[in-house]
Order: sequence, then C-alpha cells, then structure tokens
Amino acid sequence: MKLNRFIAAITALCVLAAPAALAATVAKAPGTDAAATGGLPAPQARAAVARQRARHRAAGRNVYLARQVARVHGRRIAHGYELRAAAKPLRILTRSNARLRRELGALRRDRARRRAAFRAVPRSTLRAIAACESHGNPRAIGGSGRYRGIFQMTFQIWSAVGGHGDPAAAPVGEQYFRAALLYRRYGSGQWPVCGR
Repeated sequence: MKLNRFIAAITALCVLAAPAALAATVAKAPGTDAAATGGLPAPQARAAVARQRARHRAAGRNVYLARQVARVHGRRIAHGYELRAAAKPLRILTRSNARLRRELGALRRDRARRRAAFRAVPRSTLRAIAACESHGNPRAIGGSGRYRGIFQMTFQIWSAVGGHGDPAAAPVGEQYFRAALLYRRYGSGQWPVCGR
C-alpha cells in the first residue's frame, strides 16, 4: 500500500515538473533568441506552462468540490484523492468538476427543501403520528398491504409527495421528509385518527 502511494506521489511530481522542464529546454534551444522574446520561453513552452497551470487549478477545484460533496453526505474524501486528482489530465478534471458542481447543486437544493419542510411541521408532531400509525416501525404494512411504512402512506400519496418505490422500503429519514411535505401541503387530515 505504501509503495502505491509512493509511486502516485512520484507520478504527480513528474507531471507537475514536466512543463517547467519543457520551458527551460525550449528557452535554451539553439535558435531561440531570449533577448528578442524578452526572456520569455518560446510560444510552445508558454502554452505548455499555461496548460499545466490550468490543470493545477482544475485539480485544486476538483479536490475542493469533492470535499464539499462528501461533507453534505457526512463523509470525508477518500485517502489519496488529492494525489490522484493531481495526476489526472485537464479534460478529465474538467468533466469531473462539472459533474461535481451539478451534484453539489442538487444536494444543496435538496437540503434546502428538507429544511423548509421540517420548518413547517415540528418533528415532535411527526414522531407522534408515526408512533400512533405504526408504533414507529418503518417497515410496517397495514390495511391488507395498502398502507405502508412508518406513516402508513398509500402508494398514491407517497408518489404525490415525490416518493419513489415502496414507502416501507424507503429509509426512515426519507419517510419523515415525505410525511413533512404531506403535512405541509395538506395538513394532518391525511391521518384522520393519528393526526388529531
């Protein structure tokens, strides 16, 4: 494992050092007049250095975005992610950054929707409904299979508030979120006995 990390570190250093070495080689090449170019390297070397700087910025942005996405999920980025990002080509980093930006935007929008839903109805109210409907069992099935999950929703009501699949198979947090949306839109009347 340590050998793999060492090889990845050496590869990243070589990739980072290559444009500078190329610029120095081109600047000292025969026929290159440093005085005529104001001490700047040849156009090809300048382009290589510019590409390297763009790739370095893209790698830094990639690590930043990956950390933000991981933080929203309550995780950390994988060990060695920075080294792997530093070794990736610019086109792959650009695509990865665009994907991470889209994912981060979607996660932030979803988090804002969840906060708004839970601001509209206290969790204590939802817990009381869940305790009454299913005794807090997220896999409960009642009414000959018609009512499902911790809030005993039908498939029709579940899909009306954006749920997919079986309510009883959804994570508990998802069931609470959909119940909060349902309560916010239609009030407690969806639970005629337990919603009082």
